[in-house]
Amino acid sequence: VGEEGVVVVWNLETQKPSFIPRVAATIRSFAVSRDGTRLFACGGDNSLRWVDAAQHEIRGEITGLALGSLPASVELGTFLRAGVAFDARQQELLVATPALSGAVQCYDLRRDRGVDLIGGSLQEVSRTNAFEQRGRRKVDRLALSPSGEWLFVGERWASHAGTEVVSLRVYKRAASGGWDEFSLIDSPHKDAIAAIAPHPTKNEVLTA
Repeated sequence: VGEEGVVVVWNLETQKPSFIPRVAATIRSFAVSRDGTRLFACGGDNSLRWVDAAQHEIRGEITGLALGSLPASVELGTFLRAGVAFDARQQELLVATPALSGAVQCYDLRRDRGVDLIGGSLQEVSRTNAFEQRGRRKVDRLALSPSGEWLFVGERWASHAGTEVVSLRVYKRAASGGWDEFSLIDSPHKDAIAAIAPHPTKNEVLTA
């Protein structure tokens, strides 16, 4: 996937590709439902498109995602493409908002509307600096565990002075079906988190 807006599906047995063209002007990230029948592509135009994987056809489009047009008052040193995941238990898409809001939006596909924001904070005080500094958070990556019990969010905080702090935020599934913050790991890496991969059976997660 990329700026040409084409999704390439690879058959591992034949090692041959098939193509789903014109999914979005620019594809930033995508997620696949557990049964493999649905593909959700996050476009550079701040929209989500639902693709029928078998028919290679776009079945629906979601536009106007929350907080997408907020001005960026703090510049982060590097740019990473935000993540998107499919929550099979709640039948919701989890989308890292593209603005510097530090939020993950939950979108209900059946009702066609946003239902919740996880970790939303437009402006906050860094807890990792000796002197309180105002700044912004940005979600770089997010991933759900295969069990659906854990949500891992890689994010960065930046101040107006240029200070950047990387963190890994862990959420646990609540009894209501939503998410409760479980832990916050400061500075898991020196630079931004480039990838997150939950272990398929253990309570472990890999980050790069």
